[in-house]
Amino acid sequence: MSPSVASPAVLSPVAFAALILSPFSLNPGILSPAALAPSILSPNALSPGIVSPSVLSPAILSPFALNPSIFSPSALGALVASPFALSPSFFSPSYIALVIFSPSAFSPSFNSTGRGVTVLFSPSIGS
Repeated sequence: MSPSVASPAVLSPVAFAALILSPFSLNPGILSPAALAPSILSPNALSPGIVSPSVLSPAILSPFALNPSIFSPSALGALVASPFALSPSFFSPSYIALVIFSPSAFSPSFNSTGRGVTVLFSPSIGS
């Protein structure tokens, strides 16, 4: 019987632990950090056609792609950022400030302009 076959050094718990727990025992080509498929794990190998910011479909992510007449910055500024865009009676900063911070000193007056209803707040003196 040769010493390398069924010897106590191979079957002992220390040898078994060294065989399993050693970073070089279970095929270093698979378990070592440098061998874990650099083409998959490296930052510039994750399919630059999918992951890089310049490839993520500029026609979808750019502000001018999704129907520029609706989603362009100027249109978004007019529709979303403007305080008069989203129903002035509920979403304008002045109305929110008056409803939350005013001790019911302002009364609404409705003004129809043909395009919608504008809610104006004026001090209600004596009411």
